[in-house]
Amino acid sequence: MSSIFDLEQKLLSTWSIVDDLKLLREFLDSETFSGMSADHTDKLDNYILGLISLYDVKFDNTFKTFEKVCVEYHEARRAANITPY
Repeated sequence: MSSIFDLEQKLLSTWSIVDDLKLLREFLDSETFSGMSADHTDKLDNYILGLISLYDVKFDNTFKTFEKVCVEYHEARRAANITPY
């Protein structure tokens, strides 16, 4: 059975895609893309930056919701006088 801690760790691990996208940006300066025009690499870089911003906002909102649910859960348990795990 998974716990709230396990869920929290899984949520946090999804954030690693932001790090992956940042790493991907570094490849734009590699030999692989050396034949690509500056306009194209700039455009690709802007798309990646957009994805980084998008995922940062989505994951931040998701984690805030998770934190709110945790507070509500523990308050409900206290109100019902349910002992901790």
